[in-house]
Amino acid sequence: MATNSNNNKSLESWIWDAACSIRGAKDAPKYKEFILPLIFAKRLCDVFDDELDRIAKEVGSRAKAFKLVKHDKKLVRFFLPLEPKNPDDPVWSVIRTLSDKIGEQLLGYVEAGGFRAVKMRVGVIDSDPRHSARRVVAARAALGPDCGLMCDAHGTFSVAEAKRFCRLVEDYNLAWFEEPVTADDKAGCAQVRVATDIPIAAGESEFTRHDFRDLAVLGAVDIMQPDLAICGGITEAMR
Repeated sequence: MATNSNNNKSLESWIWDAACSIRGAKDAPKYKEFILPLIFAKRLCDVFDDELDRIAKEVGSRAKAFKLVKHDKKLVRFFLPLEPKNPDDPVWSVIRTLSDKIGEQLLGYVEAGGFRAVKMRVGVIDSDPRHSARRVVAARAALGPDCGLMCDAHGTFSVAEAKRFCRLVEDYNLAWFEEPVTADDKAGCAQVRVATDIPIAAGESEFTRHDFRDLAVLGAVDIMQPDLAICGGITEAMR
């Protein structure tokens, strides 16, 4: 009997295929790097929720279930040290709020290293442009007006998402917005640039002078960022 080879695929293979399909082979490694840990963490939270719900049916509420599980971790298949303020909320909601302290984290880096600017990730890791924007607002509030702040989406926004993000953060003085969309969509990057006053940066995923020519001809970027390790070295980058 013939077997479906798809059934033998690992989760990582599925994520790789999805990343290639969504972002193209060039940007797939970065996209998979974001997605795989998030899916794994989400799945662990879902299983822990199932365990809590099972116990809650026996003891009357999830609040009681949390107390029992913290006291005796053997009651569940595995224990996660996460508890939402509202015990009826999913455990995943705790992880979603961890990034709310982004301002404190970035300020700590700046103060420890004496830096005058800092860059933060946005994009698919936040699941929604609005959440990315909230993190930018929190970062600017903590850093103050004089510290440089840059954002990097690693090519994980769609054109529409990138435009929306720019609208939401246009008053927070970003030094630049890096790789708003996949490197394969230079025309889309140009659309984002036209729609905002925030300087657009890209280029670390480009391989030749011809790629950078396309960025220039399309008016896709304000700042070119060649990666000398993949674009042919210093000479090719200067050309």
